[in-house]
Amino acid sequence: MPNIPYVLDKQHEGFKVDKPFCSMEKKYKCTLNNNCGVTWNTRASKFICECHGCEFDLTGKVIKGPAVDDIDCR
Repeated sequence: MPNIPYVLDKQHEGFKVDKPFCSMEKKYKCTLNNNCGVTWNTRASKFICECHGCEFDLTGKVIKGPAVDDIDCR
């Protein structure tokens, strides 16, 4: 089974496992430059911009700039 990250959401007194907000199979556009693609890097466990090296977590949140806006995964 592949090592795929998941998001843990608290539900009452326990926890439930949800799928990541962003699809790891889909290619997104970087919020810094819409011409640049952002793809999931399995080894690094994050989305990385192909042009500027911006990094986003599996929920689409910026973790390394120069981008300041999160990816809209919907």
